[in-house]
Amino acid sequence: MDLATVDGNWDEVVDRIADCYREAGIHDIAKFIAYRE
Repeated sequence: MDLATVDGNWDEVVDRIADCYREAGIHDIAKFIAYRE
């Protein structure tokens, strides 16, 4: 997983980071990262 190419603040990149975890098969972490109150 290469997150070095992700630029911006957390709100701008959270969906892309969650997608990276989904692609890696780590669905629980993806759900945790994408969770919003």
